[in-house]
Amino acid sequence: MLDKVNFITSYSQLESRRRVKEQQKKILESEFRDTNFSYVMVKDGVEKFVTTPESL
Repeated sequence: MLDKVNFITSYSQLESRRRVKEQQKKILESEFRDTNFSYVMVKDGVEKFVTTPESL
């Protein structure tokens, strides 16, 4: 159970940082234009890219 809580907490922190970066990209396009968000699952080592509703 504690592992699930740690995962959810870590994921929500990543999500918050990603949304801030997306907003920064909108405000200051020249400074934040090449920002990508991804994470790597430790088990399989596959990098997954994340999008937000704001980036669509």
